[in-house]
Amino acid sequence: MNFSSGGGRWGSQAAHHLQDMIHDPVVSSEQSDAQRQARMQAFRATMREAQEPTTSRSARVFPGDFILASHDSGGVDLFKVEHLSSGACPSTVDLQAWCTHYSQTVLSDVGGLWGVYKVTKELQATGKNTIKMQFVPRSKMLVFNVQYAVPAQQHTRSTARTVLAVFF
Repeated sequence: MNFSSGGGRWGSQAAHHLQDMIHDPVVSSEQSDAQRQARMQAFRATMREAQEPTTSRSARVFPGDFILASHDSGGVDLFKVEHLSSGACPSTVDLQAWCTHYSQTVLSDVGGLWGVYKVTKELQATGKNTIKMQFVPRSKMLVFNVQYAVPAQQHTRSTARTVLAVFF
């Protein structure tokens, strides 16, 4: 079976799950979720060219990363990478990533990229709100490995907002 073709629901899902198989994906009494996450983060840190945000076109993109990407109307938006296109690895040149879109509320006294970000929701024909997701090609990605800060007063489950701080 050709996993990279995406020619079938099972094949594309299998290709997606093969991306992180360098790590033991099983959470059990042998390995907690925290241990699995720590091993994945250590591996990703080793693979990255830089730990800080970067504009390098060859930067590796991993699921869970935040990126800044341009859109057709000329603006820049924040995205969280959910998974990579079938058969792609973090360094693929023509990479496309399936991403969650975040909307910005600009802080009037600061401006720029500083602001409050929250997941963008779209109203569907059925009347339900769903999370806005889209494919973002590497050619539209501007800043990789974006870091963010959540103020202490916002560390509650009832608040789904993030204040973004990008340092160059």
